[in-house]
Amino acid sequence: MREISYLLVDLDGTLIDVDEGSFVAEYFGKLVDFFKDDFDGIDLVKTVMRTVEEISKNPDGVTSNYDRFMREFSKRVGVDARSIGEKFEDFYRRVFPSLRVLVKPRKKVVEKLRVYRKFGVGLVLATNPIFPKVAVLERLSWSGMKPDEFVLITYMENSKYCKPDCRYFLEICEKVGTTPDQCVMVGNDELYDGACKKIGMEYIDVDDFLGEGE
Repeated sequence: MREISYLLVDLDGTLIDVDEGSFVAEYFGKLVDFFKDDFDGIDLVKTVMRTVEEISKNPDGVTSNYDRFMREFSKRVGVDARSIGEKFEDFYRRVFPSLRVLVKPRKKVVEKLRVYRKFGVGLVLATNPIFPKVAVLERLSWSGMKPDEFVLITYMENSKYCKPDCRYFLEICEKVGTTPDQCVMVGNDELYDGACKKIGMEYIDVDDFLGEGE
């Protein structure tokens, strides 16, 4: 790999191995059970999915993904945004960690990232910011890496855009004070992670990243 300043790395399918179908099914199953007494007659899964779609496709460039999600979700279910936020926080702290059994860390990826970090390359956890900070940090722990190994971690509260909007990657560059040509995005999804190429940032598939130098 050429000389760079920052490596952006995805989480699901990159730092951790996960069967997306099984994970999503278990996640929503637990979420529905947790909220079973809160939203009478509301399809929680569809409501969450539609709200995520709304914040992903129609960013305003000003409001965080978290605030926009809570605002839109509260409108759809007719409950105060603050109380919903507290309930979601409780879910992610008490129930979400149980999903850890569904994933495995990609240890070779972690090892290689730590080599780059040792030589002065800044690491950015560039996971799609459709989860709040508490959930992202929990998922990161499943990889065996720690928050202080990254110069930036993206989550709902500190992001205004989502993948595959290329402005998500520009926002990262602005936050760390660099330009796209000084970064490489490592991921496993050409559509979402590869969207960085639209702004001149190099994309490399995680399996190719592992194969470098071999």
